[in-house]
Amino acid sequence: MHHLKDAHNALVAGQVDAAALSFACALDDAPEHPVALAGLALCHLERGDMASAFATAERALRADGDNHAARTLLLRVLASEGDAKAVASLIAPLAGTPAADRLLADPLFATMRDHPLVLQTLDRL
Repeated sequence: MHHLKDAHNALVAGQVDAAALSFACALDDAPEHPVALAGLALCHLERGDMASAFATAERALRADGDNHAARTLLLRVLASEGDAKAVASLIAPLAGTPAADRLLADPLFATMRDHPLVLQTLDRL
């Protein structure tokens, strides 16, 4: 899918709108493509559209339950909203993995980093 390559290149160049358009074109070809959905969710997040970022990342995770990019995007949105219970349930599958460490280092996740429920889920208390 050349649209995914175009989208990636646009993101690297900081062209979020062009990337979103390329991800949307990829989704025209394959409506539940998890990589295209996660990429589009990232574009929504970069634009500050948390509702669209959440909905699109949720679709990506439904399309591929092992899609760590989609899970991370959902966690970033939920963390920005302060929803510790939802964060803990989504982060549980990442416990003990490098993905959990990367997430905890993410500045957008800072509001949840030290929450007791999240720490307990990650066995870091």
